[in-house]
Order: sequence, then structure tokens, then C-alpha cells
Amino acid sequence: MNVMKIAYCLPQLFEAGGVERIVLLKAKLLSEKGYEMHIITAEQLGRPFFFNIPPSIQIHDIGINFSSTLSLTPLQRLWKRHKLIKKYKRSLNELLQRLKCDIVISTFSHEVNILPSLNDGSIKIVEAHFPIYHKRLMADTFQFPIATKLMYYAKDWVERHIIVPKYKRLIVLTTTDANLWKKITDNVINIPNLLVFTNNHQQTNLTNKRVIAVGHFSKIKSFDTLIKIWMLVKKHDNEWELSIIGKGKEYSMMQNLIEKLNLQDSVKILPTTYQIRNEYLNSSICTLTSKYEGFPMVLLEAMQSGLPCIAFDCPNGPREIINNKKDGYLVKQDDLEEYAKRLLELMHNNKLRCSMGNAARTNIQRYSSDKVIKQWENLFNQLITENQNEKNRNCHNS
Repeated sequence: MNVMKIAYCLPQLFEAGGVERIVLLKAKLLSEKGYEMHIITAEQLGRPFFFNIPPSIQIHDIGINFSSTLSLTPLQRLWKRHKLIKKYKRSLNELLQRLKCDIVISTFSHEVNILPSLNDGSIKIVEAHFPIYHKRLMADTFQFPIATKLMYYAKDWVERHIIVPKYKRLIVLTTTDANLWKKITDNVINIPNLLVFTNNHQQTNLTNKRVIAVGHFSKIKSFDTLIKIWMLVKKHDNEWELSIIGKGKEYSMMQNLIEKLNLQDSVKILPTTYQIRNEYLNSSICTLTSKYEGFPMVLLEAMQSGLPCIAFDCPNGPREIINNKKDGYLVKQDDLEEYAKRLLELMHNNKLRCSMGNAARTNIQRYSSDKVIKQWENLFNQLITENQNEKNRNCHNS
């Protein structure tokens, strides 16, 4: 029996992104099942990997510096990106022709518009790590100029109605997204993300008076809102501290806000760490204040570590992970008073905190690696069977 070859396309592996982390984990687990796994990066450009790369995974870098367009004017950016995409397409096609993969997976990055047009013999599928209206939501969140916003809206429409239907399958992370996508295309299936920590026995004792938040410092994650919520919390508590872990462009704004609200003694901004599990184990509550999400890995990581979580009920991931009032709380979007109230409730009620933490650790097992990887294996086998049947029909018709 031939070994099935699978390739993932990613922008890079030098930063601690959630998509990169989950793709690496899936590739590692699939390689242990006997699959030949490849990851194709667009712009690693010799930079060191943030994550450890298992020797069973083969990494290939196309070497296109897409980031070089970021400092240009919009028109210059469009022109230079057009030239880089042409170069990227040519190099990606040459690589795939050599690899002869059975299945190639887009992660909705530079390759998403390109893969369906490449005739390398592989089956093309795309996995969406963000909600269906991601580009529209991002344009609204960042308050872009009208011309830029319209460009995002147009790109969003083209991807949904023209690009995605060209793939054999679109894999989405939530049932909410699946239902929305099915109004546009019939190639949609729902496979969620999986638990990332291999040691399932470690859990916090929930005694440290520490609240944790983890993520990239961007407007989407809305850490400024969390800091404002903490100001409300501090009116009723002077013992607990808040740790925000990550990095990003919003760092200076966050630090300035902490100082402006005189919260330096209880709010700490900490850098991204390889030992993120230890940060969860040394905390007692996890918070998420995003304006929107795909399928937030921070909730899976925290709940697997036994932490009760509080999140805004944003579009659209938290509501599928948190079982409201049983293993955490979902709060109406932008209701800071209610969020602070729920935080204080967990901070000051040890019994409730432990009950929800234990429930979180139990309930989150529905996303265990065995269960999720089995869904991927079933999909791969189904795609190979469909492809072979299609070839047989074409042979017969000819």
C-alpha cells in the first residue's frame, strides 16, 4: 500500500501563531499514523523556527518576501504583490510537481487563490481558521479608509463565492460557520481544532490569585477592553493580578493604558513563551475579550489545564467551546460591567471556581487528538476514493 502524501501551505513558522501551532501538531500526529507530511512556507526566508519541528515533517520554503510590501502605499503594494504572487505561483507549482502529493491543504493565506489552478495531480482542500466574514469583520474593526474597506469587502466576496467553491472541500472549525458557508457552497464540513497538550494529567490547583489572558496584541483581541474591565475589578479586589501574555503592535497602547489607569501593580504584560502550559498551571481563571474569533486555541489550552474561562459571546468560536455557567461564562459583547461581575464571582468563590475548572477539564476532552485526527483520516480516505471513482468514470466515458 502506498504511503499517502499530505502537504500544508503556511505563510511562515518563525512566529508563535495559533494556526501554525495547530498545523504542526496535526502534521506530527498524522506522520505518526504513517502519512508522509510536508509543510510549505511562503516566507520563512531562513529565519529560525519558533516551534520545534519533528524530524518526520519535511519543511519547504518558497522564499517570497511578502512582508516587504507592508511599508508601501496601497497602489504600490498591489503592484508589487501582483509580481510576487506570480513568482510564488511558479515556484509553488514547480515544488508540487516534484513532491507529487495526494492532498494539498490551503490555510487561507497567499496560496488560497492559486492552488485550484495548479495541475500537479493533487486534491486541493482549504481550511478556514477564521469566521466566514473575517475580512469584513477585520475591515470594520480596524476602521480602514473607505477605499481600503471596499477592497476588503470585495476580496471577501470573491473568496467566498468564486475561490472556495473550486476546492474539493472547505473545512471550518465551528457548526455556526458551516451553516453559513452551506448557503454558498456544498463542499463544507466541520472539523474542530484539537487539544494541543500531550500530558492530560497536569492541571492547576486554582489557588493562585492570578487571571491570565493569552494572544497576539492586535485590535481584534481587544486587550484594551480587558484592561478597562480590570479597572472595574480592582474597585472590589486588591489581591488578584492579571497577566497578559503575547506580543504585537498594540503593546505600547496597552502599557500606556495600564499606566493611565494606575494598574501597574496588578497588571503585567509578559512576552510570548515556549512554556505556555506552565502559565496556565500557575493561574486560576482565563479571559478572552476578542471582537471575533475562529476557534480560539487559548480556551482549549486553558480548559485542558483545568481553568474556568470567561469570554465575550463574539462571532463565533467561544460559544461552541464554553458551556455557559457550567465550565465558564459567556458575556454579551462589550458588556464590561457584566464581565467584571463574572470575574469577581469566580475570583471570590473558591467552590464555584473549582467546580467550573473540573467541568472544563472534563468537557474539553471532546476535542481530544484521537477524536479529531480520526475525522481527518476519514476525510482523506473519502477524498482519495472520490478521486479514484472520478478517474474511473472519465476512463469509462472516454
